Amino acid sequence: MLQNILHFLAVTGHLFADPIDTIWSLGCKLQVRRIIYWRLGSVNPGLNQKERRELTTILFTLHDYLDTQPTGDRTARVLVEAWIHNPEAVGKAAKRLNDMRVKNTRRVVVAIIVYIATVFTAWHRTKDNPPLYYLHRIALRELYYWLLSAIVLSCVVGGFPTDQTAKWVLEDHHLAYILGLRHQELKPWEGGTYSCAVDRTMDARKAWLLLQAFMAVTFSWASAFAMSWISPTPGLECRNILQLCYWMIWTLNCGINWALHCAVVSKNTRLKLWWQLVMVKDFLIGMTMVLVLFAAFKGKSIGK
Repeated sequence: MLQNILHFLAVTGHLFADPIDTIWSLGCKLQVRRIIYWRLGSVNPGLNQKERRELTTILFTLHDYLDTQPTGDRTARVLVEAWIHNPEAVGKAAKRLNDMRVKNTRRVVVAIIVYIATVFTAWHRTKDNPPLYYLHRIALRELYYWLLSAIVLSCVVGGFPTDQTAKWVLEDHHLAYILGLRHQELKPWEGGTYSCAVDRTMDARKAWLLLQAFMAVTFSWASAFAMSWISPTPGLECRNILQLCYWMIWTLNCGINWALHCAVVSKNTRLKLWWQLVMVKDFLIGMTMVLVLFAAFKGKSIGK
């Protein structure tokens, strides 16, 4: 229980301290599923779409335990061989894994609708000549528009109810030993945390995802900055400087986390140390930024 609470706090801190890396990591996790699906076609061209989807579901689950290995041909060939000898067991395991992966689609859609409705309601109230501080509160909400991207990606990626669920399913169908999971434990620093990717080797796809994550955060900041700029009193004020500081912290912190990975991690070793450093640092930074935000919401203008 304590371990789950600490992991939740660490992931939450990382979300608010480094949204660029969080959105990028979730996007990379989705990309893995596509890579596995298309690579299965080269491993065994005779597989139909249904069979490839079933095998992809299992290999995508293995990515939580074995990091980059499931995207390679070796693990895929082992699974294909198991499917050739016992297609029924592989099919049932894939179906159970797919059914058990929690996606929370309805709750996420409701949360997004409520958030958007709140923002539009706030915008409508600005027509009634509201207090000055009310306009700046809207700007602070806009500063976190990137949360919508993170929530949607997290919903699409999904997750299992417990850290043992996937392993139990594969053991029930005698696949855990064949795929090398018998003595494997789900570790946050080896793929178990979707919002903090371990594999940081860059290619064109990942670079494009990183640019998209950066633009999502930058657009949120730009909309908040513009709102505060045009609101009375117009021009550069302390609120604009605060918003600029937030954007700079998010951008610099993303670079720092990458630099820490290059400095600490060597040949897939010391991943745990890197993950712990990032999570502790981001928790302190993220919670401080949230407290400052709440304090700003409580503030009122001396004017109207």
